Amino acid sequence: MKNFTHKKRNGLALWLLTLMCLASVNVWGQETVYSYELKQKTWDGNGSKTLNGITWSLDAPGAGFWGYDGTKGQQFGSGSKPATSINLSTEDFKGTIKSVVIETSGASKINATIQVKVGNVGYGDETKITKTNTPYKFDGQSSGKVEVIWTNTSDAAIYLKKITVTYEEGAATQCIAPTFSPASGTSFANTLTVTASTTTEGGKIVYTTDPEATLDANSPEFPSEGLTIDATTTIRAITVDPNGALENSGEASATYTKIDALNGLAELRAKIREDNVTSQKNAKEYIVSLNNAVVTKVSDNKAFIEENGTGIQYFNYDNSFKEGQVINGTATVKGFMYSNWAELTSIEGDITITDGGAVAPTEVTLEELTNNYDKYESRLVKVTAAEVTSAFNIQNGEISQNGFKFAVRANNESISMTLGETIDIIGVPGIYFNTKQLNVFSQEDITKDENAKTFSWTATSAEIDINNGDITALPTLTNTYEGAVNYDSSNKGVAIIGETDGQITIVGAGTTTITATLASDPEVKSSYELTVNKTTATLEFEQPSYTVNFGEIITLKAVSNNPDAQITYSATEGDWVIDETSGEFLADTTAGSVTVTATLAESDKYTGATATCTVKIVDPNQQVYSDVITAEDLVATDTRYKDFSDVTKTSGAVYAGNSAKNNSGSIQLRSSEKSGIVTTTSGGRISQIIITWDSQTTSGRQLDIYGSDEPYTSTADLYDYKKPIASAIYENESTTSKLTIEGNYPYVGIRSNDGALYIKDITFVWEKVSEPTTGSFSITDAGFATYYTDKAFVMPENVQGGIVTKANKETNQLTISYNYQPGTVVPAKTPIVLKGEKGDYTVNYTTSEETAPAGNMLYGAENVDAEGKTFVEGTNVKYYKLALGNDGKCGFYWGATDGAAFEYTANRAFLAIDITDASQAPASFSLDGDGSTTAINGIMNGNDDSQKIYTVTGVYAGKSLNNLPKGIYIVGGKKVAVK
Repeated sequence: MKNFTHKKRNGLALWLLTLMCLASVNVWGQETVYSYELKQKTWDGNGSKTLNGITWSLDAPGAGFWGYDGTKGQQFGSGSKPATSINLSTEDFKGTIKSVVIETSGASKINATIQVKVGNVGYGDETKITKTNTPYKFDGQSSGKVEVIWTNTSDAAIYLKKITVTYEEGAATQCIAPTFSPASGTSFANTLTVTASTTTEGGKIVYTTDPEATLDANSPEFPSEGLTIDATTTIRAITVDPNGALENSGEASATYTKIDALNGLAELRAKIREDNVTSQKNAKEYIVSLNNAVVTKVSDNKAFIEENGTGIQYFNYDNSFKEGQVINGTATVKGFMYSNWAELTSIEGDITITDGGAVAPTEVTLEELTNNYDKYESRLVKVTAAEVTSAFNIQNGEISQNGFKFAVRANNESISMTLGETIDIIGVPGIYFNTKQLNVFSQEDITKDENAKTFSWTATSAEIDINNGDITALPTLTNTYEGAVNYDSSNKGVAIIGETDGQITIVGAGTTTITATLASDPEVKSSYELTVNKTTATLEFEQPSYTVNFGEIITLKAVSNNPDAQITYSATEGDWVIDETSGEFLADTTAGSVTVTATLAESDKYTGATATCTVKIVDPNQQVYSDVITAEDLVATDTRYKDFSDVTKTSGAVYAGNSAKNNSGSIQLRSSEKSGIVTTTSGGRISQIIITWDSQTTSGRQLDIYGSDEPYTSTADLYDYKKPIASAIYENESTTSKLTIEGNYPYVGIRSNDGALYIKDITFVWEKVSEPTTGSFSITDAGFATYYTDKAFVMPENVQGGIVTKANKETNQLTISYNYQPGTVVPAKTPIVLKGEKGDYTVNYTTSEETAPAGNMLYGAENVDAEGKTFVEGTNVKYYKLALGNDGKCGFYWGATDGAAFEYTANRAFLAIDITDASQAPASFSLDGDGSTTAINGIMNGNDDSQKIYTVTGVYAGKSLNNLPKGIYIVGGKKVAVK
């Protein structure tokens, strides 16, 4: 919605007359305020708009964008297509203009000025605008056309928010200032005749060219036939009323500059290059005499003009040239250097343009074009019988001819040429990002030579991996000649090629040139460059971190995809020793974290690589460690936020995050994403956090503490709106906050809840959590049990372990492979069936590189959902637990009604089978060789469920038989009747 106001301020005389006469008719001298605010996009191009009765005309050359900003108003131009100037004018105000206020601004990099003229009289000084919306006021005393003029020398948009004009209505009391033609700023070569006019009826224009002279009614009258000048001149003029009824107008002035005329395009192009103006906004004005200059090529905004063997390019969004037109006369042009290529942006002046016929291109060889590029720049040329050595890729290609190559640039991506073809091509030589190339503007300018023979590789270059490369993917030879072909490799240490069959064998890394030559004509040949790359080596430790007690030895191992890898190990100097060959690490008696580096040297076929891991050295007798973190431990040195990582202290925890450092040397945190501190390696169980505050922190600001069972990957993990486990709030009188952390959290993170926090130091208190070295299970009278642990262990005596490899739905039997005999190692995370004598067994945990076997139908804790129930991916999965049947036989039975998921018991294994047809799903399976199963009589490994009561269909009924309906129930694995 557009908004305006009209306000009238009546003078004292008018007020008195109104009181006396109670009427006023055509009273002159009152002021009117016109105010118009632009509240939406009003202009979407040059032209006139009537804004509540006042018609404003706009001319904004160069503006390639028209928009609106809610704060700044109408937008003219953009960073990529700015308006070089803006002229906003109206002739609708009748009377004397007292002031003009323009609320305007620019984009962030604006460099522009604004000025106001009324009746060609300047109001105040030309003023520089800023990026902030500002009202600029221009005062004066003149009548006539109101002009608001912006001059922009930057790549930035200009905005207009509001126009306010204060004027005195009524009959004119002042003459209208003169207007000059041509406009001020015009350049000329020899002489120039300037005329002046005024809209004041009967007004006389007087003038002077003396900058010091005073203009009045006695000054010389401006010649009616015009004033002819032959040098740079500033003309000053006013309009006077010979009858003395009107006051003299304000002064108008115009400056005209004489410049030397250039003779033809050759001198013009040389002068543009010499001046080397590189900005289109600052394009320089020249005058040039043109004699039969021909427009040879037109494409959208571009035109190319040639005169006597010299070409030049022209670019203008309003380009109206046509191919074949001939230009004669004295032209005023503007030119600059666009990427080292001379370009015109305007052609005006005393010129005639006549239509002509089609223009034939100048034929040229690539040798001539390469050696004498300047002669052909911006001219229409034709190259015949050129071979395409690179098809267009993002509009860039290449052609060759008799050993000379030249880049080709397509005007758009629809233009194509085929690799290896022989073509005739028409284009304009020019420069694109400092590369000399032939610019092609249409597909019709590229024609295939149907009679030409083809002998070329399908690519000019190729790369292949020395170990994993696909030979069949290398370039192939396109050959339409008859006869044998000879092949050669320039570097046989990289690749060899069969002399007659062209079969390539990779030998080593490096670069070689593969050449094919027609045996009957050695001049017919084609080559491509083959690069054989070494395989990028991978290197990583088996574990990202290790823990070792004082005086103990552990072996660190890094693995690589290089089968012949020679890996060496190193660590920073300290109270420890590492064997550089074996990776054995001996800890002494200093607690802390050590970074160990594995290095793989580069080989003939693999690149080098490095990897790191962290070794935590701990005192087995020390249970509590305190890590004190200050700003000195982190990366930031000032108030700019920086990422940090791999910060260690004494506990073995590794810290990472993002922070700054304030002017008093404290840690600075903010509440925006990324800022905070997290642990990527645990120091044990976090038990306490102590914050020493910096008093610069605003009272009431809050630090949130987060806990996790998994390592943090970055501080972004703290911004997923999880509830913090604790918080510390800064109060003015407090200096420290001590937080006791409840729960068992091996990883911790902190961040600001809102706003900036300043912390002198943070103490993280860790309690050491001993890793278990043994586990246990029990086998009942039935002789079977299940077991699962995330650690490898040694199978105890008198027990064997197996995995389920098959389930027969017809016989209801399972096939178990007892792979793990007493004394063998069971891999970590292997769910198994145990078979042995009744008893309680202890297993010793160990380390093993072996992984859990595939094809096992048993599952463990890895397959439990968020509610603690069994879960395996599938269409119709049925879940079974180990139990006794009514006949005393051991098997796997549904753990819940219809084989639904059931609550998982720690360290147990369960059977899961995906059965498409639910009607064919057996309710139970027997172990191999034990026959079929019947009803459940007892649950194996069921101690955790001994107090729970179930119906015979598996529905949980509570923990007490009291008040249960009559029926049969399962209690502690036994059938019980309630009467």
